[in-house]
Amino acid sequence: MKRRMVDVEIKIKHETEKAYLVENEITTSPVWIPKLINGEEYEVDEGERGWAVITVPEWWATEKGIV
Repeated sequence: MKRRMVDVEIKIKHETEKAYLVENEITTSPVWIPKLINGEEYEVDEGERGWAVITVPEWWATEKGIV
């Protein structure tokens, strides 16, 4: 069974070697997201004015409260 992936628009507030601190219109406060999810890297497409789009598993984005 293939995992369902979703694109999520985020604003990257801070970045470390292993994670991003992000927020979007849904979050009530910034959320740390790791650069690896279950051992897999996800895509980060840098956008305009500090916004980016990440492609992550839907279950994970729901659990983190970013969708």
